[in-house]
Amino acid sequence: MGLFDVFKKPAEHEHPLFGRLQHVRGRWRGGIELEPGTRVVLFLPGPRGGPDAGALRIAERAAESWAAVRRQVEAELFAHYEAGREAGIEGIPALSRPGDVWPHVTLSSVEIQPFRGIDTQVAMQVVWDEEHTLGAMIRDGRLDGLNGSILEPR
Repeated sequence: MGLFDVFKKPAEHEHPLFGRLQHVRGRWRGGIELEPGTRVVLFLPGPRGGPDAGALRIAERAAESWAAVRRQVEAELFAHYEAGREAGIEGIPALSRPGDVWPHVTLSSVEIQPFRGIDTQVAMQVVWDEEHTLGAMIRDGRLDGLNGSILEPR
């Protein structure tokens, strides 16, 4: 490695599921589709030379993991909604059952975190809580919880 190699832009990597992966601000970014027809940004750990192989394996199973926990996430989102409704938040939609949440939820990113105790964090924006980004924490293909306020990577 030369003296000025640290200043060179890392080579991009192509992945069949995630497209062009670029190293930006210390992590790799690509795209992932958890819901049919909706592609969101994917964040992967790894050095400048390429994404972490273990993180790529987790990301390759992320859509399957999401499908397995989606109903649980739905229930957690509805509970979060009900807490806001009971607190008197004005202007929130009238929802009557957990399945009603999805038109009011936007998936915004997926972050793979194999070294932080959870595999995958799915970031979501909801219309009844515009001040926070919610995070579905997935570990080993199971929902570990819904975090009511996460810092989404940039």
